[in-house]
Amino acid sequence: MHDQPREPIAPQPPVESVAPLEAIAVPEPMEIPDLRPRPPGPGLPMAFVWSLAFLGIQFVVVLFIAMAITMGFVLTKGSAGLRAGQEALKEPVAMLILGTVSVLAAVLVITGLALRGRFRRALAIRLPTLTHVVLVCLLAPPLYLLVLQVAVLAMQVMPEIGLLEELEETVTSAPYDIVLLAGAVIPGVSEEIFCRGFLGRGLVARWGVVPGILLTSLFFGLIHVEPVQICYAAFIGVVLHVVFLTSKSLLAPMLLHALNNAIAFSPTALGETLPQLSQVMNRWEENGALPPAVLISTVFAVVTLLVLFWQTQVRWFRSDGEAWDPGYVTAEIPPKQVQPQARSSSPKLWAFLLAAAAYLGFVVVMLHQFDLLPGL
Repeated sequence: MHDQPREPIAPQPPVESVAPLEAIAVPEPMEIPDLRPRPPGPGLPMAFVWSLAFLGIQFVVVLFIAMAITMGFVLTKGSAGLRAGQEALKEPVAMLILGTVSVLAAVLVITGLALRGRFRRALAIRLPTLTHVVLVCLLAPPLYLLVLQVAVLAMQVMPEIGLLEELEETVTSAPYDIVLLAGAVIPGVSEEIFCRGFLGRGLVARWGVVPGILLTSLFFGLIHVEPVQICYAAFIGVVLHVVFLTSKSLLAPMLLHALNNAIAFSPTALGETLPQLSQVMNRWEENGALPPAVLISTVFAVVTLLVLFWQTQVRWFRSDGEAWDPGYVTAEIPPKQVQPQARSSSPKLWAFLLAAAAYLGFVVVMLHQFDLLPGL
């Protein structure tokens, strides 16, 4: 028998070798991006650098404007224009505007270089709550008196270099509306941007609340140069920063700063219109201290109002209802990715009643000081 032809064997697909389990690469889990930013600057060394730059830019701007004005007079009046330009720069209005423009220019240059497109979010440029606006307006008068007390004490121990006397002469001679604009509103805006918003943002984030506020307030005092001003500016800087951190709005300390300056300039600028105001303030300065009743009522009013600020402080929350925590203390606006929502608490009843009673006592004492309640 012949062998039957065998059917061809179909080729089998190659068998893939199976790697042992331990050799199989397991993909690593995806990292979820952390939305919490790192603590911002400036730190302490750079705060020194920026403060020196702040003063240096002011000097350059003042020098440039003064030279430009002088050259303009020389070109129009010849050799006599040099003296005319110098006299024009000594005018009270020109001095106020020159100082204000130089400060504003320094702030814009520094924050423009350091923050660029993050200006509004980093500095917390947002409207404060109506509650905080009312509290700021109530806080301004008693706070000014505490600042005055610090200034009077500082005058007894600190040397003077004459800047306060020049400022007083300038304010006396300039129109009051110019004084308010150039001496209160614009400094309140520009200095708060630089100190609370820029320097304080980094120092509080890196050093914590208490050391950061104290360091920021120290720098705020130092940029005023005059020793007496350094003392009372550092004092009010602490209160301004508490208002900033609780309101989460730079506009709140801007308003308080401007109101304080406006009240400070009122006795000098309105001496002829309101002589009684100047007389009372001058008497307190000559005595070297506020009357005990004024000082006690002022302290109680300021402290109780700050308690209300703390109890009504604004907090940021994410869209899921969780509190936003960047990992450091700050007043800045959270990133858009977290869809932030600002919420403010209501004050406790006891704190509200205590603040109302303290402020009423302050008003009564002040009315008596100005002889408006002579029977008390």
